[in-house]
Amino acid sequence: MQTAHAQLRWERTVIDLHPAEDAQTVEAAFAFTNTGAAPVTILLLKPNCSCTTSTSDKKTYASGEKGTIMAKITLGTLAGQHTKNILVLTDSKTDNQTILKLNLTVPELVAIEPNRLSWELNDELATKAVTLSAPKSNPEKSLNVLAISTADKRLTAKLSETVSGKEYQLAITPTDLTKPFAGTIRIQVACAGGKSKWFEVFAKVGNPPESGDHPQP
Repeated sequence: MQTAHAQLRWERTVIDLHPAEDAQTVEAAFAFTNTGAAPVTILLLKPNCSCTTSTSDKKTYASGEKGTIMAKITLGTLAGQHTKNILVLTDSKTDNQTILKLNLTVPELVAIEPNRLSWELNDELATKAVTLSAPKSNPEKSLNVLAISTADKRLTAKLSETVSGKEYQLAITPTDLTKPFAGTIRIQVACAGGKSKWFEVFAKVGNPPESGDHPQP
C-alpha cells in the first residue's frame, strides 16, 4: 500500500524589498500550494531576527489547497542591505523544512558613528561625541536633523551642526556613573515628501541587565 505524501510548492522563496525612506515596517507574502496527496500542517515558523514576525493564514492545508505566509519586518534603525530568514517546518515526510529569504535594501538617510556608547561604573564623568553625517552610499545627499530626544534624565544630549546640510555632532553626557543603566537618544531625520524618520543611539553605564528593548539589526 502506497503512503500519500504532503508537499508545499512555493511560488517563490526569496523576495527583494525596497521600502520607502520613511517606512517604519515592511511586509511580504510567500504563497504556496499543497501539491501532495495528503494534508500538511505547519508546525513552526521561526524568523532569525527579533525584528521579523511571520504568520500563516491557517495551520493545516488539504491536498491542492493554497496558503500564504505573511512576513513583517520592523525596520527600526536598519539601513543598507540586510537578509532576514524564516524557517518553515511542516509535518511532511519529505522536504519538511523551507527557508524563506527577505532581501532588504533600506534607504540610508544618515550615518551614525558610533551608534553605541558606554561608560565604566564610577569613572570620571565625560562627554562622548557621535557624528551624524550624510550616508556613505550617497555622500552628496543633504542631511537635516529635525530634533533629538531622550526620556532618561540620566542622559543629556546636545546637538550642533558642524557642516551645513551635511554633518552634525551629538554630545552625550551621563549625569550619574554610580549605578548601571541603559538608555537611548532618539534622532529625528527629515525624509522626502516632508516626512521624517527616527533613529537611535544606544548608551549604557556599566553592565545593566538585558531588557530586550533594543532589537538587533
